[in-house]
Amino acid sequence: MKMNRWTVGLAAVGLVSLSSVVQAEEKQVPLMTALSSTTLSGYISTSAIWRPGNGVATPGRLFDGNYPGVGINKQDGFNVDVVSLTLDKPLDEGQWSAGYHVQALLGPDATLRGTGLNGGATDFALHEAYVALRAPVGNGLDFRIGQFTTFVGYESYDYYKNPNYSRSYAFGIEPNSHVGVTASYTFN
Repeated sequence: MKMNRWTVGLAAVGLVSLSSVVQAEEKQVPLMTALSSTTLSGYISTSAIWRPGNGVATPGRLFDGNYPGVGINKQDGFNVDVVSLTLDKPLDEGQWSAGYHVQALLGPDATLRGTGLNGGATDFALHEAYVALRAPVGNGLDFRIGQFTTFVGYESYDYYKNPNYSRSYAFGIEPNSHVGVTASYTFN
């Protein structure tokens, strides 16, 4: 970098700062262009549950009870339920496209998800992890390969998608996730 000798002299005396004179050369880094469409997002779910009287669980509610087998008791207090972190690169609009989606859960409710390390006995679970692909067949044939949430059901594990805080007992017995391959095609 070349600088005028007067500028160097004024900077030495302290009348001009070098940060106002020096400018970085900006050029696109290949790694940054490959990651430009990748997003990192997430949420933190908290709750406050109060059970008047003897603290008996309300029938028909799943996620706000006492879980003695896993050491979670959410009754009569403020709780941090789960922290969700999502790394996502959606499919491009082109004919051939590839992307990925990974959602990790941390916290006490991740244990209830049942997809954690050691059979779900930790406060870490992998909610979704799949690769998305598009092949140029007609309007585009989209594939998802990996672990993803279920297609059926009214309730979702993600707290912000659920109409109610607590899930029903049916949510506890229906399949919450699938491992495999899905294919979808848009006709119109």
